[in-house]
Amino acid sequence: MNLLDWIFPKFCAGCRSRGNYLCSGCLLLLGQKNLICPVCWKASLGGQTHSLCFRPLGLDGLWSFGAYQGALKKLIQKLKTQEATKQETM
Repeated sequence: MNLLDWIFPKFCAGCRSRGNYLCSGCLLLLGQKNLICPVCWKASLGGQTHSLCFRPLGLDGLWSFGAYQGALKKLIQKLKTQEATKQETM
């Protein structure tokens, strides 16, 4: 832990524990769900575009870090308002 982390500690967006913006426990709760083809919106292995849906100038796939809820939602909202990054710029 460096001096800046001691003066401006990082807190988990989900449970407010000290150390990181997302602790390992909250990170495990994110979970990916419903990876789909970005063209037909049907289930797809790894979020890849189906071979029949593929177009030369289209997307190769669609992937998300997790569902927009809980700790991930709080973290994204903090990043949008720059609440989480204000500490690092001081």
